[in-house]
Amino acid sequence: MGIKKKNIDAYVAIVGVLLCTIITSFIKRCNDNALYKNGKITTAIVERIYTIRYTEHFQYVFSVNGKIFSGDDVYYSKTDSISVGDSIVVIYNISDPSQNQPIWSVEERKK
Repeated sequence: MGIKKKNIDAYVAIVGVLLCTIITSFIKRCNDNALYKNGKITTAIVERIYTIRYTEHFQYVFSVNGKIFSGDDVYYSKTDSISVGDSIVVIYNISDPSQNQPIWSVEERKK
């Protein structure tokens, strides 16, 4: 009985991980669809470049109707050439500007 319980626990854990992955993917797809349907393009300023667990990221800020919003993305230092203070083009959801991303991220996902 102990072996069967261990197998059931393993299956439940695997199903849980798969379910979380599917839900996260669905939410991401919905957010991307909102950007396509309700997206508006604007200019943002790169505020900082930082590293999390050996992966470089950058943070940017932009304003909509006087309110400041921010976003971040992965920075590929071998192919990207951005610096703090640079202007980049971002797309944001006009209904919820906290849903935003650099325009090249949207274009890359279309491929």
